[in-house]
Amino acid sequence: MRRVSDEQKLINAASGLRDPLARRSFLKLATLAGAGIAAAPLLAACNRESAAMSGTIRSATGVDLQTGRISQQIYGLTNDYWNSWNAGYEAATKALQCNARQFYHDNDPAKQVGQLQTVKATGSRMLIGAPATAGIVPAMARTVQENQTYWVPSWELQPWLTPIDVGDFLVAHVTPPSEKIAYEVATELFRQIGNAGKVVHIAGLRGSTPDLYRSAGLARAVAENPGIELVGGLYGEWDREKSRSVMLNMVTAYPDMVAVFAQSDAQANGVLSVLEERNMRHVKVSGIDGNKENLQKIMTGPNMAVTHMSVPPHLAAYSAVAVFDALNGWKPALPERMMYQESTLITRENAEAAYDKVYRGRLPYDVAKMSRTLNPRDWDPQNLMLPIDPELHWRGLDMAGRSLNGAYSEPGFKAEFNRVAAEYADRYRSGPFKS
Repeated sequence: MRRVSDEQKLINAASGLRDPLARRSFLKLATLAGAGIAAAPLLAACNRESAAMSGTIRSATGVDLQTGRISQQIYGLTNDYWNSWNAGYEAATKALQCNARQFYHDNDPAKQVGQLQTVKATGSRMLIGAPATAGIVPAMARTVQENQTYWVPSWELQPWLTPIDVGDFLVAHVTPPSEKIAYEVATELFRQIGNAGKVVHIAGLRGSTPDLYRSAGLARAVAENPGIELVGGLYGEWDREKSRSVMLNMVTAYPDMVAVFAQSDAQANGVLSVLEERNMRHVKVSGIDGNKENLQKIMTGPNMAVTHMSVPPHLAAYSAVAVFDALNGWKPALPERMMYQESTLITRENAEAAYDKVYRGRLPYDVAKMSRTLNPRDWDPQNLMLPIDPELHWRGLDMAGRSLNGAYSEPGFKAEFNRVAAEYADRYRSGPFKS
């Protein structure tokens, strides 16, 4: 495995950013990430925390494994998606007998990068969550590598930067396949309006990876449906209230709309509040995430029509298990270091069943069974997980100043990729969406 983890790689990543403001922000954040903290107080704090939370858990084969603390960085708990994610995180830390520490970044990149030193100071060697933007991933990656913190980020990853470019402590990047999800949601939304009419697009967060791919998936569906007129495109920033404000403008600008494609369920809820106030029952709305409230709205109607359920509790639990396994010696194969978590299209036909499986009662996952170190003989991811080929994943994106790590073009990569895909398909034996 060729390692190219160095300062120049991160500088190249910043230079490749197309937005000058993003480049300046990245360089500022990189400096912040490398800012020194007095070594003696930090070491003392780490030692105290580590001693307080040291422990072991016995594997199915009789091996004692380290526990410790798993920290997470998420937007906050005012968003239904992250509440659902948090349920999976708490279930995972309990099952793995690890301590939990929460950090909320509020989509503030500087705040999130600054939190990494607190993660270290509290003795945590495991970290999961979602970066605020893809642009801060290189700065975060440098810090977690220096701090020797095992990290699994979800959703955001700087294009053409892969975990192998950073080192072993960026264990894996795990994300739902956003382009495919958006394409399937848009296709179903268009079907429900007869594949014709004016559709308002409420975009996500400018510069974020999910927004980029969800917009691409939407564009692919529009290209296949010439009767659709796509309008709008203002950013809702994954926020209900901001999306509500955008929608208030849209109903004035496009009173003849027949549907709204919102890039997340939280944004869809802001849209729905406006439509419900105006009794615009004929306008169909889509979201993405499969949040509890949105599944209920699909069941009851009339506006909420379709979403895609990426099952945030599973993504959180799977990520926590991955850092736990890495702490205990698991070395992922190259194709395992970038993985898709499969998602499920939700319409009126299957919304109630999906709600019952995930949100009614206990979470439907055996977290310990996901672990390759706790259950090395019969581990089960409990959702379909697919390796990502980064060349295909980022196909069509600007490569100026960037290059894909040569390990992905070596002769054995395709065979190893196919082996990993087959192994995960075989290991997927249970879970709420196992057919």
